[in-house]
Amino acid sequence: MTIQSITSWLFVAALVIPLIFLPIYIFISRGKSTVRAERSSLLAYASSIVLGAFLGYGVGVSIGIGIGCSQGGGNLCGLVGFFMFGPLFALAAAILAPLIVYISGNNTRKSEHHNESQH
Repeated sequence: MTIQSITSWLFVAALVIPLIFLPIYIFISRGKSTVRAERSSLLAYASSIVLGAFLGYGVGVSIGIGIGCSQGGGNLCGLVGFFMFGPLFALAAAILAPLIVYISGNNTRKSEHHNESQH
């Protein structure tokens, strides 16, 4: 095994490990502060990552192709979308999606307590 293959595997691991442990961390940290019936499931966090990354990649590819091909990039203009914008948008969506699930759970819980205190 060469040093180049080791560093490329470490680079991939550095990108993938946070995506795996982010929903688990949010699930555990939220679980300590909420009642079990009010928690979102780990499946909700994990599916939000997968769905967010899939949709983010599609949006990033379409935006990247639009940007790359609008400047006269020749016959390889679409590669900007596939190799640059698509992965960046997928990463951003995979990070933001579980945070949205977390925040939406907090707002629901606060509004329910607020409505109960008014009665």
